[in-house]
Order: sequence, then structure tokens, then C-alpha cells
Amino acid sequence: MLDLQILGLGGDFTHEDNYPAQFLVGDTNEPTPGVLVGCHPQTRDALDIVKMSLADVKRIFVLNLLDAQVGGLEEVAIATYYQGAPKRTLYVPEAIVDDLWEKLRRPLEAVASARHKRVTLDVYFNVVSLSEENSVAYEGDLELRPFRVPSFPGLHSFGLFVNNTAGPNLAILPYGTFTSSNLQSVLKLVGKGSLILGINDGIPARADLAVLAGMTEETESKIILCGGVTTGNVTRRVNRGDRIVL
Repeated sequence: MLDLQILGLGGDFTHEDNYPAQFLVGDTNEPTPGVLVGCHPQTRDALDIVKMSLADVKRIFVLNLLDAQVGGLEEVAIATYYQGAPKRTLYVPEAIVDDLWEKLRRPLEAVASARHKRVTLDVYFNVVSLSEENSVAYEGDLELRPFRVPSFPGLHSFGLFVNNTAGPNLAILPYGTFTSSNLQSVLKLVGKGSLILGINDGIPARADLAVLAGMTEETESKIILCGGVTTGNVTRRVNRGDRIVL
């Protein structure tokens, strides 16, 4: 079964116990901690809510190049390198893998250039580049794949679709993508009886929450809302530290 743990909610970052939206997606039949979705600079502290450390994280899935998704990868990479620890698996949508390396290149080249003639992201991670059409990452019986969702101008952004053979499917919409048009598209993608985890932690998303006022009860029942904005329509919300088994 799908095991979803909430590490951060997004929303109002002025609260000292809040963090960018972040999740662990796992299979209840597997002994491993699951796949970490997003790796922001406060990831080390955010993991405390589930009694984990960065050393426990073996697989990371990133969805765009915002700091809320990739801002902590530099620390993870350098710590792994100096400690001589096994490389973590890093799942990256194919469309952003080159830009991700450009974002991280300068500090990571400086660290590894003495030992490696050519430094790439593969020096630090086992990189798995996933296309939208047919690539999946497996976590037990779960299939995880990225799907493109419109976001901020000039930003390649992806949601995460989790195909769950033992229960409802799940779609995770990252920061800036919980909009009316994306909501309708994702409802078609996930299928009947599936769930959407909406991350409404930014001004564009707050403006688009008005579309939820006209939702049907069936649509409303499929949404788990995460973030600092309140609306009377969505009845299922999550808090940091919550665990949902589907």
C-alpha cells in the first residue's frame, strides 16, 4: 500500500516549525524509508518529524529547479562525497537534468575536480533521468513517474504521479501548479477514485483557490490540501508529521 508521510507544508514560512512542502512516498510492504520528494535546504531539520536523518534517505525525486525542490542537493552531494558513503539515487525529469547540473556545477566541480578529470552529476548521485512518456521509478509495487504541469513562465515544472496497485493512485502538484486548469487535467490523469495532493503555498496558487468554490463533491473528495491557505470546500487537510496510507 502507498505510504505518504508529510515532512513540510509550505505556506507561511515565518513559523519556525514549518518547511517547504516535502514528502516521503513509500510502500508499506517495503522496509526502506521511501522516496524523498523534494530536497530543500532545510531537509535535514524537516526529517526530524519522522525521526530520520539525511543518512536514512537513499532515493530523491525532484520536480523542478526551484530551491524548494533542489536547494538541498548540494549539501547532500558534498556530504556523500566526503564521507565516502554510497551514492543516493536521484530521479530527475529528463527535461531538467541538464539545467540541474548547471545549477549545481560550480560548487560540485570545485569539490571533485582533484580526483576526477570530468565532473558530472553522476560523480555524486546515481542519476535516473525519466521521460514523461514511458519512464517509471519503482518503489515496491508503486510506479512513480513525472508529468508536466504549467507553472511560472520559463520554468519546467512537473507533478508526480504514483500508480498504486493496492489502492488509490496519487498525484502531487508542486508549488505554483495548483491551478484550475492543472486541476482539471490531473483529474483526468489520475483516474476514478484517485487523490490529488495540492500544494498551495504561493501567491499564484492562492489566487487560483477561488476555482475550488465550484467543485463538485466528487472532485472535492479527491483533494488533500497542504499549505497555508484555507478554503471551506476542501475537507481533507494534512499537517506536518501526518502519515497517510492508501
